[in-house]
Amino acid sequence: MPARSLSNNTPCLLQGGSGPLCAGMIILLCVVLTCGCITPSSGQNSLPGNASTLAVPLSLPPSLELPGITPCPPVTGAGNVSNVPIITIDPVADHAAGDWITFTGTTNLAAGENLSLTVMSSDLHPCAKSETPPSGDSVDPCSGGVTATVPVRPGRCGANTWSYTVDTSQHGFQPGSQYLLIVTGRQDQAVNTTLFTLLDLLKS
Repeated sequence: MPARSLSNNTPCLLQGGSGPLCAGMIILLCVVLTCGCITPSSGQNSLPGNASTLAVPLSLPPSLELPGITPCPPVTGAGNVSNVPIITIDPVADHAAGDWITFTGTTNLAAGENLSLTVMSSDLHPCAKSETPPSGDSVDPCSGGVTATVPVRPGRCGANTWSYTVDTSQHGFQPGSQYLLIVTGRQDQAVNTTLFTLLDLLKS
């Protein structure tokens, strides 16, 4: 029985893919498949060249943000952050007699102003007749102590600093005695005090 020829309705692919119509259908099919493969997707499957993955974020995640810097408060006409003069004294630990002690603190007084510092025994007693009277920067050679003028140094946000170092082997300091540190500024408008003890121990 002779072979039956394929009808014109048989898909062109089954006829060997010949003819202009089949060529057009093949091209159209390739275009559709290609578009389906390169359509950008959202999320982690985006292609490296996708504009959405290359966009610069408007803000960093909280974990990557730089630490914030607190702005300084406005400075008053008096040259400090408040109109009330303030002096602070950092805690002073007890020391052995003969130690060098550095006193430190802060103030809202302007840099360049001078503070008056006094270290004196909290247990005042008169000098014996045979002892020499006070002289120089010593407060009282009978109970020990020292006075000094301390400049205010620049700080940040009006919190300027001051410091002073004293050698307790000098100025008549006595072991086993308690001493009073007094710091004043701007004609005694700002005053602060603290206590510390010189222990009756041999300096190591």
